Amino acid sequence: MMIRSKSFVKKTRKGNVVKIVREHYLRDDVWCGAAGCAVCAQSHDASLESSPSNANAFFCATSSKGNSKAKASTLASASASSALPAHYILPDTNVVLHQMDLLEHPTIKNVIILQTVLDEVRHQNLSLHQRLRAIISDPGRHFHVFVNEHRRETYVEREKDESTNDRNDRAIRVAALWYNHHLSNLRLPVVLLTNDRANLAKAEDSGIPAFTVHRYIESCRAQPELTDLLAFADLDDDTPARAAGMRANYPEHLTTAKLLTGVKLGLYYQGVLQVNRDNPLEASVRARSMDTPILVHGRLAMSRAMQDDVVIVKLLPQSQWLTPSTQLLEDESAEADDAAAEMPDDEQSESDEDEPDDAESAALDAEAIASTVADEQAAVAEAVDSAVVGSSSDARRPTGIVVGILRRAWRPSCGMVIPVESDSNGPSSDNGPTQLLFVPTDTRFPHVRVQTRRPQAYLEQRVVVTIDRWHRGSRLPEGHLVRALGPIGEKMTETEVLLVEHEVRHSDFSPAVLADLPVLPWVITEADRAARRDFTHLDICSVDPPGCTDIDDALHVRPLENGNWEVGVHIADVSHFIKPNTAIDLEAARRGTSVYLIGRRIDMIPELLGTELCSLQSDVERFAMSVVWEITPPGKPDPVDGACRTGAEIVRTEYCRSIIRSRASLTYMQAQTMIDDQTRRDPLSHGLRGLNELSKVLRQRRLDRGTLTLESPEISFSLDKDTSDPVDVGAKQKLQTMSMVEEFMLLANVAVAEHIFRRFPQCAVLRRHPVPPQASFEPLVVAARQHGVEIKASNSKELAESLDRAEESFGKAGKPYLGKLLRILATRCMMQAVYFCSGTLPTREHQHYGLACPIYTHFTSPIRRYPDVLVHRLLAVAIGLETPTRELLDKPKVSALTDWLNRRHRMAQYAQRSSVELHTILFFKRLGVAEEDAHVLRLRDNAIVVLIPKFGLEGTVHLSDYDSANIELSRDGYKLTIHDAVKKRDHVFTVFDRVRVRVTIDATNLQKQKVSMRLLDPFITNLSVEATAVDKKPAVGKAKETSTEEALQQVVDAALAEQSKAAAQDQWAKTREERLRVARIAAAAAKAAKQAKQPTMGPIQVMGAANLPEPGNKRISKLPQLAAESSTPARAVKAETIGAAPSTPQTKSAQAPTTPATSASRGRTAAEADLDAAVETPKSAKSAKKPRLTK
Repeated sequence: MMIRSKSFVKKTRKGNVVKIVREHYLRDDVWCGAAGCAVCAQSHDASLESSPSNANAFFCATSSKGNSKAKASTLASASASSALPAHYILPDTNVVLHQMDLLEHPTIKNVIILQTVLDEVRHQNLSLHQRLRAIISDPGRHFHVFVNEHRRETYVEREKDESTNDRNDRAIRVAALWYNHHLSNLRLPVVLLTNDRANLAKAEDSGIPAFTVHRYIESCRAQPELTDLLAFADLDDDTPARAAGMRANYPEHLTTAKLLTGVKLGLYYQGVLQVNRDNPLEASVRARSMDTPILVHGRLAMSRAMQDDVVIVKLLPQSQWLTPSTQLLEDESAEADDAAAEMPDDEQSESDEDEPDDAESAALDAEAIASTVADEQAAVAEAVDSAVVGSSSDARRPTGIVVGILRRAWRPSCGMVIPVESDSNGPSSDNGPTQLLFVPTDTRFPHVRVQTRRPQAYLEQRVVVTIDRWHRGSRLPEGHLVRALGPIGEKMTETEVLLVEHEVRHSDFSPAVLADLPVLPWVITEADRAARRDFTHLDICSVDPPGCTDIDDALHVRPLENGNWEVGVHIADVSHFIKPNTAIDLEAARRGTSVYLIGRRIDMIPELLGTELCSLQSDVERFAMSVVWEITPPGKPDPVDGACRTGAEIVRTEYCRSIIRSRASLTYMQAQTMIDDQTRRDPLSHGLRGLNELSKVLRQRRLDRGTLTLESPEISFSLDKDTSDPVDVGAKQKLQTMSMVEEFMLLANVAVAEHIFRRFPQCAVLRRHPVPPQASFEPLVVAARQHGVEIKASNSKELAESLDRAEESFGKAGKPYLGKLLRILATRCMMQAVYFCSGTLPTREHQHYGLACPIYTHFTSPIRRYPDVLVHRLLAVAIGLETPTRELLDKPKVSALTDWLNRRHRMAQYAQRSSVELHTILFFKRLGVAEEDAHVLRLRDNAIVVLIPKFGLEGTVHLSDYDSANIELSRDGYKLTIHDAVKKRDHVFTVFDRVRVRVTIDATNLQKQKVSMRLLDPFITNLSVEATAVDKKPAVGKAKETSTEEALQQVVDAALAEQSKAAAQDQWAKTREERLRVARIAAAAAKAAKQAKQPTMGPIQVMGAANLPEPGNKRISKLPQLAAESSTPARAVKAETIGAAPSTPQTKSAQAPTTPATSASRGRTAAEADLDAAVETPKSAKSAKKPRLTK
């Protein structure tokens, strides 16, 4: 063993200069990892196979003798036909950073990852480092980490004037050369993969087998899909020489040093770019030093920045400030990207006169960008004309341009590919790649150029693409295909899309994770019992949504001898099974949260723990973390308002680990029934009534303190048992038992937050809800004022009281739903609640605005939320049951972890909402047509955004096809006037106004089917559509006795109208011919009834006979009786023509596990679930102008 010492001086934050001495140990026994190596001492199983096989096997078997340089030359010149499959791969740092999709392919095996490379990747990209670690942990991939920095033969000192990058490249070459000598007796070459020109040349000069990644992979004929995974080479194409040979379409970014200096001096502003979902040509950047987000308008001003990039913005002069766009782009900027994609990048001629000089490049500075913004927008999309400079100064916002990008947020994106014009008839050559244009499903991202040799494998498929680069001279970024997910439009494919888009880890748990699970059969030992309180004798029960198997919490209440009550909240003790820094702990932290989709749950921890050993199921003993209070009984109701405000005072609080045995796993409805049924005298029913009474006092006390009661449009689906397709949808039902459970979860969360903060004031994991800026309440205040209600929002208590008064006022006016709409709008004025480390913010900023409490955390759902696991560990240390780990008390690490968990929580919410949107489309696709009442939520120049209360569905009524000269949006954006030029009258729309809309599915856009809404009432000529027979409710039995198809159509339409009130949907004919036959039966029956002087047969009676085998069936005289016997109510109305397909019967439907919004609220309170809806709800129902992307 050798010791190297390195010393240097460092200046501390306090200004002191200290000398740092670090020792570096070098060893001779660091193992190479190769099976069969006789030199190294093997203390564990080999990582690298003795007979390795890789995807590529083009290396020539050679028996040439001589120096290693000659051997490397022979290998390099080998043909693909003479193969040597046995070799190891050693990639350099740039290969790992840029070719991770390739390394993740299962055919890439037997790879040596140097410590030098691993450290560099960790410092440059933590996300890629985690992905690399995941591959290394898979034993089937045979990746070996070689600690070259601590092996004597492979350690290199940094030379004088040598850069850190050059030193690391030299260390990689030294390790590659050592490996080839070390394994020479095994005849296993180690191939260095690098795309660095200088590193490649030096490796070849040293006799190291070295190749570019592209040459290595392109010679592989057996796996052509590997070529698609290659990121664009940074060897030749990414050089400054190529960029200089292209016309600059975007300005050059400033250097990092200039950017950071400019921010420090106040010249520039730093923030995250957020692209407008309604208008992808517009973005905003919220900087800490600015009260108002900075508007960035146009692709040129964005300067190649994308959604979530950390950018530096330069503020334009106030005279060039713009107003935010008041329009929704229906085509979602498709014309802009298509036009750019079909025009090749302009390659400059080699003549001096055409070559751009410094002066020409300097012309693309900030002033030039600002002067061309309006022109660019006019050329790209006429829809953004509303953002001209000549707007009112009151409506204008600070406007800026991006001058640099500090950190890219590029991630895999889902969408579809279409051939560009030059490749529409196939590839340009037999062996050359085909150029395709990738169109992302998330319209905030630009189109991407990709290429493949297998275009037919990706056309009409959902695909995943990763962006590789975006040159100044390229109008669009370039990327590579990762994989195809499946045919566009299929439910499984679209579900996979939303998981990939929101970065939800949903693969099976790795063997390393599963190895950390308890050995079965699991039993509670005597040592376990001795360390825990025994609560198995108590009448404990859980109350959850139907179908819940991952039960986090349970409750109990019992009277004490002194007259007080004992109340316990018992939470699954997940931290007992998941120890810090184990594989299962790291995986749970990466996932962050369980994700609840419609009909599917993606667990944070393996099912053995989540639904078995940790789940607080009934009639089995389980470990719990318990909070137990001594509470005074509830007092008597107030004689004025009936609310109970007295009693329920906390006398004592105790925290402990326990063993419980739940008496029952109840649903909300079951618990509600037990409470309401006063004849039930069993201990559980009695306890539930006591808990319910206490919860009412606790809730009233919170409301008096200023807690907000907010709303969000939550949807509940019923799914078919066989197909899992949605067969019914409606707004979520709320029960008193939901509020009961919520109150005790809130009480436990607050109690634990106070306790861990007292013990760990610098590193407690808490949850805060920031106070919203007053400007964010403007839409709420104006909307309420238009309906005669005044809203005050200086603090949460004032806002809560205003909302209560408004709801009461609307109720008296006979408009109770407006109160709920007002609360929905109030929710969207809020900021998002976030996790944070207590030591990073002053105490005054710890408050939770929505819950009106000074401190809060999440403790009650450790099965599905990783922050709760951290809180459990802190609580265990605080009460003396555990010793703290270093990571648990490290403030910077805890802060970084809470930032990550905030992102995972946010992405899970987006995924859940996308699942709701997907199933909403499937439901209305099955339903056909629905005509429903709706209320206006927002107004735009070219659209009205509405909410349908019946379905909890938000959608858009587009006005793009109507003459814009007859549409006027008020300056404040809260009143829209549409002039009916034919009827010579104006229709005025304000927020919350009631309208009636027709809901259908727009399938004209191959990229994405959408819910389409058309206006029915008020009727505006050339804009609204006529109501169908469903809405008009035609008289029954008025059909003419005629054999024409028009008469048959009238009978069928009338029958469809009656179907909404009758019970014959399951007997309705399923083909066009059968429907025509039914209509003919109706005509024949009418004639027979007339001749027999019987009442004319109505449409419902026609449907009652729809299953007759022949028109002349003798049962025709019994049609009135048959119709009367059919009494099952129909769930959906099919207001379509004869040729339309009917809805599927509901006979096999079953209640779904509820919507993501509902399911996710298990483990968080209803109040928290409403606050979480403050995250911008994904907009649905944006229809396309024309069937684009159908080439």
